[in-house]
Amino acid sequence: MNENPQPDLQKRLAEMEILLAEAQAGKARAEAHLAAVKAKTAKIAMLSILAVIVAVVTLIIVTAAL
Repeated sequence: MNENPQPDLQKRLAEMEILLAEAQAGKARAEAHLAAVKAKTAKIAMLSILAVIVAVVTLIIVTAAL
């Protein structure tokens, strides 16, 4: 059998630390993507509200001209 289990444990610990670092990097990428999607959604919502305001103002102007 293995007389010295320490190197195996150290190797396993190092592998786990690598996996943890990769998981944390993935989480950071996902959070950055989520922030970008939220910003894009906010921009779309703002433009939609602006379009509704323009439509209402146009309707008021057209109605007043008749």
